[in-house]
Amino acid sequence: MFKRYSTKRLVRYISSRTGIASDPFQNASKRSIQETLETDPNLEGFLVNDTSSQTQNAEQENDPFDFSDLPQLRNIPSFMENLEPGQIYSKDQLPLPSKDQPPESKIPNNNDIELTSQSETQLQELIRDYIDYELFQEFLTFMHYGDYYTHPKPTMSLTEFLKSSTPVVVFSKFTNPYINLALEMFIYDTMPLPHQRLLFYKNNSCIVIGKNQNPYKEINLNYANTTQTPILRRYSGGGTVVHDQGNLNFSFMSTKKDFHRTAFTSNIISRVNELIFKEHPMGFTVNVDKIEWDSKFVGLPKFRLSTNGKGDIVSEKDSYKISGSAFKLSKGKSLHHGTLLMNSDLKELGKLLRVSEARQKSIHFTGTESIRSKVKNLGIDPDLFMFESLKAFIEMHGHESHAIQLPNAFESDGKYCRTIVVDDLDHLPQSVWDYYNELKSWDWNFGRTPKFQHTISHHDFECILHVNKGMVTSFDLNILNETSSDFIHQAFSSLLTAIEKEPMKYQGRILSKYIQDQVISDWLKWEVDFGIAYENVGCETTSGK
Repeated sequence: MFKRYSTKRLVRYISSRTGIASDPFQNASKRSIQETLETDPNLEGFLVNDTSSQTQNAEQENDPFDFSDLPQLRNIPSFMENLEPGQIYSKDQLPLPSKDQPPESKIPNNNDIELTSQSETQLQELIRDYIDYELFQEFLTFMHYGDYYTHPKPTMSLTEFLKSSTPVVVFSKFTNPYINLALEMFIYDTMPLPHQRLLFYKNNSCIVIGKNQNPYKEINLNYANTTQTPILRRYSGGGTVVHDQGNLNFSFMSTKKDFHRTAFTSNIISRVNELIFKEHPMGFTVNVDKIEWDSKFVGLPKFRLSTNGKGDIVSEKDSYKISGSAFKLSKGKSLHHGTLLMNSDLKELGKLLRVSEARQKSIHFTGTESIRSKVKNLGIDPDLFMFESLKAFIEMHGHESHAIQLPNAFESDGKYCRTIVVDDLDHLPQSVWDYYNELKSWDWNFGRTPKFQHTISHHDFECILHVNKGMVTSFDLNILNETSSDFIHQAFSSLLTAIEKEPMKYQGRILSKYIQDQVISDWLKWEVDFGIAYENVGCETTSGK
């Protein structure tokens, strides 16, 4: 069950700020903690009529721990008074008093606390308390070892589970992008109104374009072909993104009536921003980007987040994009999904999406084009992000908890939702495989490209190819060197005859076979799509028209 330990977390922070070497209430009951706080003269009135909601609402935007009413340290050494606000110091960078300084100017050693390793340990404990160690451990157990409330064998099918009238969160352990995008659509189709669903998954390296985009203009096809990076067209709009194991994908589904570009992500952002611990309990600033958790280092967010008008998640300071947003509205439902950069290979991302300016200008297209943005990694551990997102989902959409323990259910603050880890191919219904087969096809990924014109320039002529839904319907030749006119028309005559009979797939390897001059044939194959083998980018395609 989800639980909050607000009082103990508060006390631990107070003790570290006031110089107490250890937590005096470590083994105390909640009642004794409350009585001690109420009778402490230094904290008079601090907790009067205080509730967890009031405490949360009182938090300032840039200071999640505002304890300005607490006693402050006295006799701060002079060399610490001049530290720049917001400046980051590690324990090795802190200025130390010289040997000839008078004793009163040295660091006060309250209760024999050392300012280095001891204070770092206190900060680690503070963070673990704030995240809620027991609850996070329960989540990790569920994610990696299975839900211990659930019977070894499923008692209902995945379809039945997803048709539940309670909010559901799905964690996919598959890394095949075709399966995950197919599963996403199946969950969307199965969700009954007016309920909500949340899906998390990570994909192996792939490129995902928006439903109305042009892959010939968005993607470095030559590099994708060389690295054998799959290309998929999703079922929602938006721009082109690169997936790999360094990012985390989420899909939030609700009703069309309740659709909002930033409602859900704003709640997540608020929680993630609270995990940025820059203020050290001893009064100076440190750079905390990870904590040790059962011999594992759990990454914390490196910077604060915000949203822009399009619903993207961006860094608050410089608006670098952390996750784009794409949406789908149909059947009275809404879908908002994004790709969060945790620890992605940004250099590889840039190579896959780097298209020359000349090629972009040569393709005249009126569909959706990606807006190029600067990006960077957030650095947060994916498990921790999913944990905080799960709590945000329960807070917004969870149902009131029951006394009876439900299987596959997580509870937080008196609310709960159903959760499931999907990791068995045998549990996937046929509808998922139907989407899977479509996502693998050339006809969907390239053949669904909206109408465009591709002007290919040669030093003697221009060839303008008219393409609709992946098929060349016609082409025009503009002769630039009249002395070569007959030769050029002869070279293209067979291609013209074939297209007049039947539109032809826009593939360099197919079109070039109808060119009667080998040099022009090789040139056309390269200019169309670099002569790629579409099997190398994940498409199942025939070699014919």
